[in-house]
Amino acid sequence: MLFNRAIRALWLLVVPFSPVAKGQQQPELDITKVGLRPRSEVIKVLGPPSSVAAEDQDGYAWGFVGYTNGRLDQIDYQFKARATSVGQALEKVGLTQTSTPHQGPLSYYWNSSTGPLVCCGFEMDNVVIPSDFSGISVGFKQLAGASNLMSPTKVHKERSAGEIEIDFTKMALQTRARVTQTLGPPKREQKPEGAVFRYITVSTSGVSRITSKAD
Repeated sequence: MLFNRAIRALWLLVVPFSPVAKGQQQPELDITKVGLRPRSEVIKVLGPPSSVAAEDQDGYAWGFVGYTNGRLDQIDYQFKARATSVGQALEKVGLTQTSTPHQGPLSYYWNSSTGPLVCCGFEMDNVVIPSDFSGISVGFKQLAGASNLMSPTKVHKERSAGEIEIDFTKMALQTRARVTQTLGPPKREQKPEGAVFRYITVSTSGVSRITSKAD
């Protein structure tokens, strides 16, 4: 009995634990780590680009990434080995199939007309997988749930009623322009860091500090 337990303990130490569930594959490139991130952070994950076609586009051996307002919102990736299905193609870049794509003669796709692909904390449109499953193109639209940002009027009413002060999870990592649309204009500017509202501080790169002070 003691001998068997000792053997089992030794086996657990020698054989590494794999976090990937049975039937799932390790992604070739986990794009969820770079979606909507600043260029400086993307380069830390992907490494320096092999070419810079423009200020808003970096080339790599496997494809390219595109930026809007300094944040990655587009990635084209060629697989090391072809996928065999839509689900596997998504898994190769760290995504999960949560809805059925539209199928055309040359590709499977999600877009603003057919509906976005929502998974892994993102809402993605212009997701295209060629019918030969050789690669994938993904457009990051916004963080999942960001389209449900509350209006300033609703924020004020719910604060007054004591139901909620502010749901800052719906504004995290959003641009200053989007946050201002939700909260209204700030009470004062705080250059160069950003702007101060009555209960939230917004930096030039998005929501950075929550104070949530009652009036």
